[in-house]
This record gives sequence, C-alpha cells and structure tokens, in this order.
Amino acid sequence: MVEWWYSKKSADDVILVSRIRLLRNFSEYRFPDTMNDDDREEIRERILPLIPDMQDRLGMGIRHLPYERFSPEERLALQERQLINKAAQGAEKRIEVLASQDEAFSLTLNSTDHVRLLYSRYGNRLSELYQKIQPIDRMLGDTVPYAWSERFGYKTSTIANVGTGMRAYFVMHLPFLSGTKNFSQVTEEIGRYGVVVRNAITEAGKRSMGLYVIYNHRSMGLTENNIMDILTNVAGRLAGQEREMQGHADRVRMRDRVLRSYGILRYAQRMDFFESIVHLSNLLLGVSHGILTTSGDFSIYELMLGVQPGNLQVYHKSLFDEETIRIKRADYLRYFISTIDAD
Repeated sequence: MVEWWYSKKSADDVILVSRIRLLRNFSEYRFPDTMNDDDREEIRERILPLIPDMQDRLGMGIRHLPYERFSPEERLALQERQLINKAAQGAEKRIEVLASQDEAFSLTLNSTDHVRLLYSRYGNRLSELYQKIQPIDRMLGDTVPYAWSERFGYKTSTIANVGTGMRAYFVMHLPFLSGTKNFSQVTEEIGRYGVVVRNAITEAGKRSMGLYVIYNHRSMGLTENNIMDILTNVAGRLAGQEREMQGHADRVRMRDRVLRSYGILRYAQRMDFFESIVHLSNLLLGVSHGILTTSGDFSIYELMLGVQPGNLQVYHKSLFDEETIRIKRADYLRYFISTIDAD
C-alpha cells in the first residue's frame, strides 16, 4: 500500500484535501505538560495494546514509529506531512506516534494533549473521515475515560479546542479568487461563521496566492455535524467563486501563466521552496484545465509535499545545507516534470 497522497486521483481540483483532527485527554491523568514519566508510561501501556483493534477498524496496518530515534529532519518530514504537529516535532519528553500504512491516519500520544487523532483524504470528504475516525475515538474513550464536562464538552490543553475537541480542515486551491481586491473582505465575512482562512504557505512575509487552509475556529457550543456543515458550506461557496472566475479567465493569459511555470520547473537548476510552491500552484491550474497532462502516477499536491526541506532530505536519505537543498529540490522537480506533457 502506498501513501494516501501518492495517487493523482481527485487531487487536481479546487478542494484538494479534507482533514479531521480530534484532541482528547484522559480524566485520570494531568495534562501532558504537567504529567510525570510514570503517568506517561502508564498511558502508553494502556493504549498501545489497542493497535490490533485500531487496525481492524481501519482495515489496514498501523505502524508504531520509533519516534525517539528519529533525527530532527525525520521529525520535520512527519510534520510537513501533517502526521504530527509542530509541538510534537520539538517534543523533549517521550511521545508515541502511530501511522496507518497509507499515512492517512495518525495518532500522537502524550504530546500537548494525551491523544491527537488525525485523518486525511483527497477531495471534499469530511463526513466520510469523521465516520472512519469515530470508532477509534470511541474505543480509546471506552478503554481510558476521557476528561469531559457536561457544560463545556471535551477538556483540552488549550481553551480554543474545548468543546468537541474537533478541528475540520480543507486545503483549497484559490489562485484566481485570492488575487482579487476584495478577497480580504471575503475572508472577513467568512470569519463571522467561525471559520478561518489562512495561507497554507508563507515565507518571510510573502504569501503564496494559491494554496489556502480553511478550518473551524470555534469548537465550544457546536456539534461535530455543525462544524462539518458550516465548513462544507463555506468551502462550497469559495470553490464556486473560484471555478466561476477560472471559467471566465482569458485562456491565452492562463496558458501563459501555466506554461511559464512549467518551463521554469522543467529546466531550473536550483529552486527556493516558496518559489517552487508558486510554480506548482500554476501547474495545478494547468492540470485542472487540460493545459498539462501527467503521465506519471503522482499528483501535483504530492510534489508540494516532496519539495519541503524535511521530506526532501528524507527522500535522499541525507543531510544537506540550504544551497544543496535548493539544488536537490530542482533535481527532484525536473525528474517529475519531465513526465508532464504540455498541450
């Protein structure tokens, strides 16, 4: 089985990825920041034996990653693929990381919260993901009771996550809509629904006018279905506006935009990360409109993951300085772009 983001199926559209994250804490233990090593070990001994049951519910194998032996670059690569968050990447105390064979599902134990569950898939699939992650969530809570309040809901280490403990995400490709003058007004209006729209890629004050992440800011006072419905409606509105703008775009200008990026990625000898994402965003647009055709079994989104520093170094199984990373990134892109045909 290959990673969920490896296949090009359903990847090249406006709504690229759906993601569900659940945070849980156990009522019998303090929050991880104040927990002692004995409690950490006890939680580990109670949860890790459940791996076979998790595998049955997922219908695939689960790997227990040897996280304490991972290099900083390997940990960074896991964060770039969203298997862990930034807090876990820099964790000094022992944590446990489980990941399904296809890396769509992950469980982080004893990081900022006792449990972090994550499930990701291509396309608009929030309700499907919630149905898949729910049985594992219930099994963990039945084994070790969760910290729960009738008034507030699930107790978490940060106030923003109290309530459902759920955050739902969409990764969206909005190259035309984000370039309009009133895009900031659109995002402000969306914020009234408790939904945040932020750049997926930023670098030193620069923002990629293409990839965006939208997610629920509110958790308390809402049900899981409320959150998914609100987010799905907002994503549908944004996607509709983006598709309408793409449909009315000047075809010659669009082809020029796409093919300029195609040429740069096809022949560049060194490439900065931010620059590579901007050009890959244009290639994503080109694939969506038939200007480009991929003959290899990969997606443009996969390349967006692959060019990130941690993943790139793990891919080559070597450590590089910043200039070498730029060169290796260009090599990596040329290899894949050579299998893309321009119409």
